[in-house]
Amino acid sequence: MKATFSLENILFNINYPDTIEYIAHYFIPDASPCTCNIVINSTISFQDYYDYNKGKKLSNTLWITPDNCLMYIFSGDLWIKIIKASQTSISSQIYINNHKIGLRKKISNIFSKTDTWLNVIIVQALRHAILYPFFLLMKLNKNVFLSHGAAFSINNEGYGIVGFDGIGKSSIVSEAMKTDAYILSDNFLLFDEEYIYFIPDPLRMLVDSGGIFWGKNFVKLNYVTSKVSVHKIIYTYLGSNYTISRLTHTEITNINNSIVGFLPEFNDYEKYLAAICMLNQDMSTKLKYFKLPDLQYYQCERSSIDDNRRILSDVMSI
Repeated sequence: MKATFSLENILFNINYPDTIEYIAHYFIPDASPCTCNIVINSTISFQDYYDYNKGKKLSNTLWITPDNCLMYIFSGDLWIKIIKASQTSISSQIYINNHKIGLRKKISNIFSKTDTWLNVIIVQALRHAILYPFFLLMKLNKNVFLSHGAAFSINNEGYGIVGFDGIGKSSIVSEAMKTDAYILSDNFLLFDEEYIYFIPDPLRMLVDSGGIFWGKNFVKLNYVTSKVSVHKIIYTYLGSNYTISRLTHTEITNINNSIVGFLPEFNDYEKYLAAICMLNQDMSTKLKYFKLPDLQYYQCERSSIDDNRRILSDVMSI
């Protein structure tokens, strides 16, 4: 299957097997394609084996292919081939290891009827095909900042919620959906001094049982616009009292550095960036410095993860 769409003057050409459409459609926004100066070309396929002995081996998980591309093993189930990387174009091939998938499927079928582990691999493949090159090109061309969070928009004003895993960021933006808000992102927060940007990563909500994705339900984000004006960024955490207060730029910078260090997806993205910089060493200089934008930052100490409505109301009234 092929999906073609555009976000922020970036054209996406994504090819993937129809057997993963049940997950892929969550990552494909309903955004029309247009003529763009920047292009992402990604192909996901099931591959039985790739002979790295034919290339220049750099380590047990990294090598240069005979056609001068860079291949690295993200996991035993997922191999990433970076074909081209520049400020205006990224092309990659993502291989899902068919041989290992087959072995794991036989073993898991003995104990379970679900393929939760396979869903995780497919999500990782889609992030390498769509999200990670998008983040990179947005950084190179718009100097945006990436954090762990969620975002929503009300009356064309964007609100970002940052915090550690399980603190209720998705719950807060879901509460906002009950009003006239729409969700811009979940899990990742992409912003600069002017805008918060839409990210085609599904909203993930915990379910009591029977969740189709490792105990979580996926909700596809409704694409309305690729960006909205940034209004506030709020860091939320669990404490003994309920308070909201301002944060200095230094305070939010230190907090953000701690947050992203605990998120596996950011480690995956850093590995992806390292591979890109090996293929194109000019990238390392351009990606070296990430400065948190000068904005209004607040912190919300919440005494319960069930006070989403109160937080939403207070955030709107600050």
